[in-house]
Amino acid sequence: MLLGIWALAPLGAAIGTGALAPLGAAIGTVPTGGKFLQAGPLREFLMMWLAFPMTTIIMTTYSGSLGGVGLATLFLIVVSIAGGLRQRSNRRLQPAARSGG
Repeated sequence: MLLGIWALAPLGAAIGTGALAPLGAAIGTVPTGGKFLQAGPLREFLMMWLAFPMTTIIMTTYSGSLGGVGLATLFLIVVSIAGGLRQRSNRRLQPAARSGG
């Protein structure tokens, strides 16, 4: 059972990456004059951040980091699928090993 939770951990990390990417993009634009995190537009940024699946694509395209977020998300999804498949194959092998020994 515990292994099942660990197989879902990369998928949770991918969702977290998508949720935190707009904040990371906004912080990344501050040194170049980005005004997302100033007092005036902060409320609008927080409202926009609530719609994170859509704003992740918008904000990371604006900051130029869309490729990195896409690769990280793809990698984490592949790791999650591979962990689930490995766990599934381990479940199939365990009863056979018990009956043979």
